Amino acid sequence: MEEKKRLLSAVLFLALPFCISSKEIDIPVIKIPSSVLALDWNADSSVFAYSEANSVTIRDADDFSKIKTFSVSEENVQQLKFVANKEKSFEQLVTVSDSSELKIYRLPGIINTITRKFEDNDECRISFSKNGNYIAAVTSENDIHVYLQLYISNSLTGLTLRSPSSSTAEDESESNTENKNKSVQIISLAFDSFSKKIAALRSDASVVIWNMSSVEPVTVIAGAYTKIPCMEFTEDSEKIIFASAEDTIEIKNFLGETVNKISCEDKINSFRLAEDKKTLIVLTKKNQFRYYALDSAEYLGYIPSWNKTAITSYAFSSDSKKLLVGHEDGSIYILNVKDVFYKPGKKPNLYRVYVAQENVSSGTGYLPAGEGAESSGGTALSSSSEMVQAFRTRNAHSVEVRADCSILSGIYGVQGGLCAGYTNAGVLKPFYFGGLVRAACAFPSQNFPYTYRSGGEVIANPLLTSFSAVVPFGISLFPFASDVDVFAELSAGMSVFSLVQPAGAIFGTYFSPCAGFRVGAAFKRISLYAGMNWDCVTAFSLRFGAGYRFGVGAQ
Repeated sequence: MEEKKRLLSAVLFLALPFCISSKEIDIPVIKIPSSVLALDWNADSSVFAYSEANSVTIRDADDFSKIKTFSVSEENVQQLKFVANKEKSFEQLVTVSDSSELKIYRLPGIINTITRKFEDNDECRISFSKNGNYIAAVTSENDIHVYLQLYISNSLTGLTLRSPSSSTAEDESESNTENKNKSVQIISLAFDSFSKKIAALRSDASVVIWNMSSVEPVTVIAGAYTKIPCMEFTEDSEKIIFASAEDTIEIKNFLGETVNKISCEDKINSFRLAEDKKTLIVLTKKNQFRYYALDSAEYLGYIPSWNKTAITSYAFSSDSKKLLVGHEDGSIYILNVKDVFYKPGKKPNLYRVYVAQENVSSGTGYLPAGEGAESSGGTALSSSSEMVQAFRTRNAHSVEVRADCSILSGIYGVQGGLCAGYTNAGVLKPFYFGGLVRAACAFPSQNFPYTYRSGGEVIANPLLTSFSAVVPFGISLFPFASDVDVFAELSAGMSVFSLVQPAGAIFGTYFSPCAGFRVGAAFKRISLYAGMNWDCVTAFSLRFGAGYRFGVGAQ
């Protein structure tokens, strides 16, 4: 009995690390043929949109179904913005192309309500206010024109903010000032959260801030790092956040005084404020999102990189709980922030990536059939929309390790075993096959009836060890379209048995064919199963076990 207890304890001990390390995350991915140019969520994060070349695609955020794909212009679409009108009775999608052509589409229905061609600008220096009510564009004179977006109207109206001359130059004459303004380029724009102030990052390393009500500059702050074209106002709109070096971000008041400084371990690509306005999210050159407390500059944690190619666009949902990440290779990762955020020093969990595949199904209801048929810029959605379903299968190639315990029917009571093997599920889906080796040890029952002699020594209660090589063939299904797959498996092979005295000497060897059947279920990587096995030495046995599966191939 003590030996059985020790065996069961050993089995549990071996299975424990598998259980502890079984946490795994699933990451859905959309694959498109070309680089991802722009991304955005709508207001309630129920749908998202992305652009590739000159087309825009809208998808459902729950099942990733393709709601609509439409062509915008002959140029690449570099910016996207979902905007809700003040009454929130409908949403709009704003697009900006390479040639600075802005289009506004009413949703549902994809009705093109406004088209405006701004002055040619290779850098697309156009910015949206936080709520989307204002659009700011840089003019050829390096001034800023702010447009009030009048919903479903035929025009955009607004005001012009004059860019002051460089702070490092002398103010000589009106013509000279004009020339200086042309030489000092505006690199990027940013609105505050109240849409009352706007900031411009300029090529002379200065940041100019205007009050839109007075149309006059409030201040000019020096010391910006122009290779990181990002700015953010603090929550109270009384301070500005910008990069001062390739790995440093500063928070300054309007007097130009540094209030706080955040030093990042890696080079900075871009940054933005989280929804709470107290956390700064920094995208590094290593494709990591690093979180910092704005008031203390404390490093809070990170979201790791999931793709080796460069991030070309990303978008957080309005509550900062969801994240879209677009890559140069055409991959779009849909992430739940709470699942992929890690504290400093903690290594990321194992993960599986599922690529959505094209299908045809019924409409989602987001864009009603027939709406917008009469509009000039949009097309109606038919009742059979294209959809993308996240299709799940077991990894094509996987390695599995198992620990099991068998109840024997003969003079040996309990057997414990360890297994390792390979399975291929990519050739005969949903069937799989492979190879497995197993080492086991059986313990004699309390009333073991035999004794043995070896070298003149009497041996009672010998252990029975075995080594087996088998070929499994089974079927694995995901009946609930979740992380749980169920499986059934037959196996056949050969075993070699040996009698072993407690001191370790082997004094008997026997060969036998073996066969087995098992059924079970797996949650992500870890599996539990039960089955029946047979061989010539131990006859029939009932086996229970746990396994841990390592995916080594594509889904």
